[in-house]
Amino acid sequence: MESHPCPALPRLVAALPGGALSASAPSAAEPTLRQAVRLALFQAQPPRRGRERRMETRHPFPHPVYLTPVDSRTLQPCAQTIVAVGKHLSDHGLDFFYQTVVPHRRVIASLPRRDGGWLGLLMDLTWCRFTGHGWYENGGRFLKVVPSPLAQPSGHVAVAPPPRAGKSLPSTEALRVADPAQIERSLRVG
Repeated sequence: MESHPCPALPRLVAALPGGALSASAPSAAEPTLRQAVRLALFQAQPPRRGRERRMETRHPFPHPVYLTPVDSRTLQPCAQTIVAVGKHLSDHGLDFFYQTVVPHRRVIASLPRRDGGWLGLLMDLTWCRFTGHGWYENGGRFLKVVPSPLAQPSGHVAVAPPPRAGKSLPSTEALRVADPAQIERSLRVG
């Protein structure tokens, strides 16, 4: 049986009128604005089957995450750095959104520090799923702290261009130099 964060929402779904929400005072059969927003949040979440397996707290992390694929034995970069959008961060792992499947198992996740430096975390990517909205949700666990490949004297990051619609990222594409602040501004919504 599925568990829901708000037990009243399934009843609310059944009570929704077929038309648009009215701006006037809701009748007993119409949901309030708050109920409608909660319904939207509820329907955006995948149904839970059974108990939550994670035992640690996940923190929202809606920030750019720089992922550099590395060779699993040498830890040397083996492909261009990509920029993904973080979703959750915990003490042991990270999940994020990207426009295509990330075809590498080991990556160094580089997170910007306040002092302008970079925190490098070696990750083992363990899962990926299509969100249904044109993005892929990916995640994995941290293995250890490593030097970030993005630590460059210029303060700029060499990243691969975003993938073209319907195509995976070619490994032969030329690098471009991007300012991390500019990338973060372009990823903000609204």
